[in-house]
Amino acid sequence: MTPSSRYEEFLALHHQPRAFVMPNAWDGLSALILTQSGFPALGTSSAALAATVGRVAPRPVSVAVGTVAETLTVDELSSLGVKRISTGPALYRHVAAALQRAAKTLVGGDVAGATSGMTHAEMTAIISFGPERLHGR
Repeated sequence: MTPSSRYEEFLALHHQPRAFVMPNAWDGLSALILTQSGFPALGTSSAALAATVGRVAPRPVSVAVGTVAETLTVDELSSLGVKRISTGPALYRHVAAALQRAAKTLVGGDVAGATSGMTHAEMTAIISFGPERLHGR
């Protein structure tokens, strides 16, 4: 796939009837997990993008979502003219909160409760899947 065709593919995502969600990856494993989950595009953590939320923007409109209790659904945002929804650092904050809970559990003496989650075999399978197979190459 050429850079030009990737650009055209990304641009086309902004012209669909329904907004698309573009989560932010923070490392290689998170990028693989998000891609394998079916997201058509990924972002990188960017405070600058999040800082632009709320200002008047030309269409198509992009929105960065965070931990707001009453975040609108994809369909509701689409009906308002939004074409791209970025998660900004929200997924990373979610993972950080899980790590914090696990650390407190471990400090409290519960090794099993602190070490549950994705198995090593599951992580290895994701990593071995590789970007070539993700993009059909």
